[in-house]
Amino acid sequence: GSRAGLFAALLDHRESRLQAAFLSGPPPLGPDAPPRERLLAFGPALVAHDRLFYDVVRATRDDPERAYAIPATRLRETHLAMLLREAGSRGDTLLQAHTLLASVD
Repeated sequence: GSRAGLFAALLDHRESRLQAAFLSGPPPLGPDAPPRERLLAFGPALVAHDRLFYDVVRATRDDPERAYAIPATRLRETHLAMLLREAGSRGDTLLQAHTLLASVD
C-alpha cells in the first residue's frame, strides 16, 4: 500500500463515526432532517472532522491523482450530490458536490 493508504486506514474509525452521523444519525445531519438543513450541517461537520485530524487527513491526500479516489471521499461526494438533488438543485449535482468539497479541502 501507499503512504496515503496507510493514513486512510488510520482515519477509518473516525471516518466511520462521521459517516454514521450523516447516513443514519439524528438531525441535523441524519436522514430525519430536511435536505436543506442537512446540507447546512454537512459542510461544518466535514470541516470540524478534517480539522480535528488535519495532519492525517492531509497525508491521505498527498497524491493528487488518488485524493478523490479514496472511498470515504467518494462517499462524501455522492452523499452531498444526493442532498443537493433532494434540495432541488439543478444541473450536474455530482460536479456541484465535487466543487463544494474541493472548496473546503
